[in-house]
Amino acid sequence: MKIDLQFISLASLIIGLGMLVDNGIVITENIHLRLHQGAKRYDAAIDACKELALPLLTSTLTTVLAFAPILIADGTTGEYTRSLAQVVSISLLISWLLSLTVVPLLAVHFISNKKKDKPFILLPLYQKFVHKVLRFPKAFLGMITGVFVFSLFVVSLVPVEMFATSSRSEVLVYLDVPAGYNVLQTKNASQKLTHWLMDETQNPEVDYVSSYIGSGGPRFFLSISPSNPAPNRSFIIVNTGSAQDAKKMVDKIKHFSAKNIPIARVKPQLIARGTVPPGVVQLRFSGPDANVLYELALRAEHALATIPGATDVSNNWQNKTKRFRVEIDQAKVRRAGITYQSISKALNGVFTGAKVTEIRRGDTLVPVIVKLKSDALNVEEASNLLDNVKISTSSEKSEYVLLSQVATIKMVPQFGSIARRNMEKNITVGGRHNVMKAPELQATWDDKIQDIYDNLPAGYRIELGGELEGFEDSAGTLFLTLPLFFGLIFCLLVAQFSSFRKTGIVVLTIPLAFSGGFLGLYITGANFDFIGALGFLSLAGIIINNAIVLIDKITAEQNSGLNKAKAILSASLNRLRPILITTATTILALIPLMIMEETLFYSMASVIIFGLAIGTLMTLGAVPALCLIFLKETSK
Repeated sequence: MKIDLQFISLASLIIGLGMLVDNGIVITENIHLRLHQGAKRYDAAIDACKELALPLLTSTLTTVLAFAPILIADGTTGEYTRSLAQVVSISLLISWLLSLTVVPLLAVHFISNKKKDKPFILLPLYQKFVHKVLRFPKAFLGMITGVFVFSLFVVSLVPVEMFATSSRSEVLVYLDVPAGYNVLQTKNASQKLTHWLMDETQNPEVDYVSSYIGSGGPRFFLSISPSNPAPNRSFIIVNTGSAQDAKKMVDKIKHFSAKNIPIARVKPQLIARGTVPPGVVQLRFSGPDANVLYELALRAEHALATIPGATDVSNNWQNKTKRFRVEIDQAKVRRAGITYQSISKALNGVFTGAKVTEIRRGDTLVPVIVKLKSDALNVEEASNLLDNVKISTSSEKSEYVLLSQVATIKMVPQFGSIARRNMEKNITVGGRHNVMKAPELQATWDDKIQDIYDNLPAGYRIELGGELEGFEDSAGTLFLTLPLFFGLIFCLLVAQFSSFRKTGIVVLTIPLAFSGGFLGLYITGANFDFIGALGFLSLAGIIINNAIVLIDKITAEQNSGLNKAKAILSASLNRLRPILITTATTILALIPLMIMEETLFYSMASVIIFGLAIGTLMTLGAVPALCLIFLKETSK
């Protein structure tokens, strides 16, 4: 698969670390129990593997299928997170194989068969708990249903975003002066900012600064999309000592720029994990006429700017600029004996400059450009500009004519740039808010431009962009495949149990884990982002493993002749310790992802840790209650 060793794949190993020991724990616990019941070592290992090989394979495959939608996710998001599913799936399948080969071999040689007088410390408490649940199963199910409904209310209070901001120490600064400014003016504005940034007395947090005048800079991080080169644009990378210093510098750069560089639009931001920074809202206007699009965009831009707290409001066509348009009289050109090529060369030589030679400086060739001095051009009187342009004629006397004799010049307004999307004129308007998240800001903005939506001219359309578009695209591709893979999980469970009732009981444990995940997001203050959504997918695959192992043991107890209630009680007590141990190992493995400085996996760790903790506790009561209600009585 050629999985690179990078941050996502390394974090995936940490996530898989807690899960890959689950199969080995269940096999070891079963062998340990058989040895204490008097079985021989070899027989205990063989019988444990025979009993659990298929249930553990089913539970492993359900977890792999829960991660499978990530494997086929499209776009940058899929490219970014695909190694998560690859690493976890491979490690789980290998762990199942090792649990049936290496684990029994080690267990036979190292597990003691001496009986202990004291049972598992939590066993008496759990036994009383199961007795209570079996006496009042409907009351217990009603209680956990209430917990689930409460968690749905709580999760509605959790902010939504696409990706968490990276905890890298760089600050990206996009500096744009008005369209029409030349690169020297851009350089002056950029240098004013960089000189201030490099002042150690004012900015001790800054290590070094890199600036790129007239270009979008390098793509040194996957989610960075450099802007198109333009003489009025500058891109600056500010490297600080830590992520906290980077956050401080964002505010300092905003304040300094607003006070000292008023002509420039300066947008400092932290590196985002997604292609669009968190909180950014955008609308794309598409249609045939550029003037109509620009008018619609300006109305939407003004509406967004009037929202209190809105910032970085702009459009990608920038401001209109003044340009000179030369209108040539074709009849006069023919009479003068000059060509359009000679006119073009003459114009370039005066205004842009003509290359006359090259000089060598070391190993570099430096072009020599000759052009008219800027102070010789009277831009206030546009008609006189053409008097400076002399065009050689084709006569033998080496005569020339002034361009003003065969052409006129006018100053006309022109768009700074015209962007296209799928070969169609397209203008994007966007911004962010100091407090609001993208969904709330987008809803407020939509209310203000409802008139534009209602009276949109024929042939024009408005598309959602920004963070919400990224979330819809990525989540849409992901969740579009969910019915397929969860259908495969359902078929797998039906094949394992040969019963729709037992399969239904297993599936009903998923909402129990989700309720814990919802509460975890709220308690930890994590945002509900794309990685958190992946956490719910993996949580669904993990939590049903407990139900599979428990129901399989209940079935075995019923097959041995115990009635339904006794079979449920015996199986629940028998599976308590392996279920708690496997849950604990997964939780412990995820704790480093919660406390580490990098915030990418914070939401996923919160979802899985709280989902497993709360979901497992409820599953240990819900599965016995559901089995008592829905399973048939043991056949005599």
